[in-house]
Amino acid sequence: MLCCVWPGGSALGASNDDQPYSERAPIPLHDARDTFRGLVDNSPFGIYTVDADFRLAHVSQGAQKVFENVRPLIGRDLAEALRIIWPEPFATEAIGRFRDTLETGLPYHAPSTVEQRADVETVEAYDWKIERITMPDGRYGVVCNFYDLSERQRHTEHIQLLMHEMNHRAKNLLSVVQTLARQTAASGSADFVERFERRIRSLSASQDVLVRNAWAKVPLEDLIRSQLAHHKELLNRRIFIRGPVIQLTATAAQTIGMVIHELATNAAKYGALSNDTGVVSIEWELSRSDGQEPRLELSWTESGGPPVVKPSRKGFGSEVIGRMVKMSLRCEPKLEYAQDGFRWRMSCPSAAIIETDSSLN
Repeated sequence: MLCCVWPGGSALGASNDDQPYSERAPIPLHDARDTFRGLVDNSPFGIYTVDADFRLAHVSQGAQKVFENVRPLIGRDLAEALRIIWPEPFATEAIGRFRDTLETGLPYHAPSTVEQRADVETVEAYDWKIERITMPDGRYGVVCNFYDLSERQRHTEHIQLLMHEMNHRAKNLLSVVQTLARQTAASGSADFVERFERRIRSLSASQDVLVRNAWAKVPLEDLIRSQLAHHKELLNRRIFIRGPVIQLTATAAQTIGMVIHELATNAAKYGALSNDTGVVSIEWELSRSDGQEPRLELSWTESGGPPVVKPSRKGFGSEVIGRMVKMSLRCEPKLEYAQDGFRWRMSCPSAAIIETDSSLN
């Protein structure tokens, strides 16, 4: 609530300070007006007053931003000012509230107001109340105190968006887990629990990388290394990773993470990592043909392992490195069961899997 010294109160000046209150001289009218104006105009809070003629009388520093498109501020008819700032029917409703308080003296505390501004393309939120006061000229006026809730409103909307996104991603993740369970069980393997747990740990490792990178711009090398954590003693000795800095989208990171896990599992059981001499090379590059969209070329090449035998049946691992890649990343993976070592390669349009600010190296 505004506080000020009215005519008839204590006078300003050092000579009055030592006198009893009852003996002090009245403050001159112009001093009282200056005091009132100073209290309102210099306030960092949202305050403005309306005089008996329904004109803007004072606008605090804290309220200037709301009225920045109303020129001139002081002396402008409040109804005109509000119709510049706010759309109908809110403007007419607010004008009516001010007139009612000015005429009847009944205060009004509005519920939190969220409205699209009429003068700028923004939605703003306010908590505001109005009360009748006596202005320095002795007539009635109205003071409006308001608090800008716009930042809090945007924060709330952002939290709601994040919750919606988290719910969406959780459902997607549960769907992936369900598919993992079904496909692992469909293989009829006696070690279902062990294989399923390994795939869940692989998915968890990808999630850790995604979370560290806020579900955006996931470094391809970090993702690959996370999937090879259980082979870390072989890195740079029998497992070699080479490629430029590439930032993946969250969706691509989940799929490629599962691919690397399945390839590493197969190599450890049957391929180059199943003996003491085999080598795995993981390489990628961005390629561009004239007039064509850039493509990510990613390969997994094994050598030095046991002789390669093409499997007689396809399990879930084959589904991941084959059909899942094709469906999720819009590319055709190639599998080669060469005698000297298994090879897997994919070539995908970069726009489908790489964050847009990634560049060719």
